[in-house]
Amino acid sequence: MVSPALSRRLRWSAPAVALGVVAAGLTVPRLADAADAAAALPPRTAAELLAAVSTAEVDGLSGTVVATSRLGLPELPSSGGGSAVSLPDLLSGSTTARVWKAGDERSRIAVDADWAEYDVVRDGRDVWTYDSASEDVTHLVLPERSSQDEPAPAPSGAPTPEALAEALLSAVEPTTTVTVGRAEEVAGRPAYELVLEPRDDRTLIETVRIAVDGETSVPLRVRVYGDDQPEPAAEVTFTDVDFEVPDAQALAFQPPAGSTVTERSLEDLAGSRPDPSAPSTRSGTPPTVLGTGWSTVVEMRDVELPEQAAGMLTSLSTPAEGGRAISSALLSVLVLDDGRVLAGAVPVDRLEELARR
Repeated sequence: MVSPALSRRLRWSAPAVALGVVAAGLTVPRLADAADAAAALPPRTAAELLAAVSTAEVDGLSGTVVATSRLGLPELPSSGGGSAVSLPDLLSGSTTARVWKAGDERSRIAVDADWAEYDVVRDGRDVWTYDSASEDVTHLVLPERSSQDEPAPAPSGAPTPEALAEALLSAVEPTTTVTVGRAEEVAGRPAYELVLEPRDDRTLIETVRIAVDGETSVPLRVRVYGDDQPEPAAEVTFTDVDFEVPDAQALAFQPPAGSTVTERSLEDLAGSRPDPSAPSTRSGTPPTVLGTGWSTVVEMRDVELPEQAAGMLTSLSTPAEGGRAISSALLSVLVLDDGRVLAGAVPVDRLEELARR
């Protein structure tokens, strides 16, 4: 991308022909990369790629993941509160994380924030979280039976392309048309492209594009486009990746000197609400799922918004029928005065229609 400063210089000093040369110079390598990637990969059908992604396994990997949101929401100030990761920081802009994985029981995710870092580390049955801003460390021990099938919790808003792709692909049939797009190079590796198009005109999501590594079938990038949006509204991508088993030192964790360690259990986490902006329900009633597929809507009742969340609601929302609504490129939320909250990848008027039922 051309920087703003360079853009201004070109606008005032470069003749139109020079701009054409610059544009051609920027475009040709991208086309060459795509051609090289396509030439390096044998043809595969959408069904073959789906099967390959669903069974993809690697002994290890390490790399850098960047998650970018372009939801069209107003900018919010950081929530502060002494935490390296906060909801306002994840609603717009980019979040960078480094990831390491060795087998099914050893992994680490380190989310970079301004002057801080948030880590989630799994070493067998031990799971550690560390927030360098607050110097808080949380430790829990997974039950014996969970050593094989319980994944380490990941920090909210910073999934890997693999995890996000798995969630999206789980709802493929019969709600989605799946085709193979153009092969290209992602994180320096030739990759296929799976294109998912919802068969539901009620959803805000127009297309999902998943770049699949040509060698390992691990998703390298996921892009989600809203209706009539030229740029992805949400994107999670590896900018670099290595499928070798990382060094043990990269996965090791010891609480830093001066940090505060809190011992927790899975039961504690299930009943806790560490994010002060997260809503809670007074009645404990589980959410109601309305509809299926891409236009699914979740309804919660007796929701109590904490003070911070109420302030965010005022900043992000507009008046709506019976309450206030947040509308973005991919998601709408309707907060009603009677304590109900409805959310889904549908327009606000669809939420209002369901609220009146």
